[in-house]
Amino acid sequence: LLDASKIEAGKLQLDKTEFDIVKTAEDIALGMKPLADKNGLDIKIKKPESALTVFCDREKIERVLINLLSNAVKFTPQGGIIEIECLSRPDEIEVSVQDTGCGVAEEDIPKLFDQFTQFGKKKEVKGTGLGLSITKGIIDMHGGRIWAQSNIGQGSRFCFTLPVLRKEDILRDMLVKEISVAKTRKSYFSVLVVELEINDKNISWAQKLKGAVDETLRRKNDIAYQIGSKVAVILPDTDKHNAVTVLARIKERINGIMPEPHPKIKDTVVIYPSEAKDENDILNKICTDKQ
Repeated sequence: LLDASKIEAGKLQLDKTEFDIVKTAEDIALGMKPLADKNGLDIKIKKPESALTVFCDREKIERVLINLLSNAVKFTPQGGIIEIECLSRPDEIEVSVQDTGCGVAEEDIPKLFDQFTQFGKKKEVKGTGLGLSITKGIIDMHGGRIWAQSNIGQGSRFCFTLPVLRKEDILRDMLVKEISVAKTRKSYFSVLVVELEINDKNISWAQKLKGAVDETLRRKNDIAYQIGSKVAVILPDTDKHNAVTVLARIKERINGIMPEPHPKIKDTVVIYPSEAKDENDILNKICTDKQ
């Protein structure tokens, strides 16, 4: 009830990170397997060979998957099959949960995601009727879509999509969140960027850049995010002096692990709010080349 009211009021916060939606779906299915086995159900997963990375609130997307899979287990008779499928589409990832359960009448499908709508006809498994409403709210907050296909006696298929964001848009989202925190706390933060000057001899080292940066960061809330040959680092509650100290430590680490002659490292440091007024200002400044 609390989450439903927060979603309705627009007060439910998202804590977005990058993760593999396929691995998450596999983990949820594994956790649901004992109950499925008890009910004589078979859970299958159709997936691509490679990971499908999304930038979402992992905990809330897990709740979406748990809700859809739980419903499938509840309303599928013994001997039935539940199939989870993860697909990559242009600009989005699609995930579906299909079952061979009792199904829903076609005229009732539009009501499934309304608050307090009861899913299915089994009295012993009825709940508050908020599960699918909350699920839809979570997907809507992520800019995705959710829908259902079903017929009585033929099972149901619930699908949702999550947008695939460009790296630059993910960094922008991170900055928006950090600015919101800084405003609330009347605080500040630093953003520093390190970039390797890439050539044919050191191109493979660009892939190791973020690992080198991560090894130098000492606080849990420090964030490193790689875009091509650049790594942007967000340092909460960090002034210019301390940001420059962290930058020196990062450059020392990079030079310490890379073979000579060391590649040139470009760097930029921007402080919010003293040097940049918003996320666009920060992005403009850190995208400007500086030796």
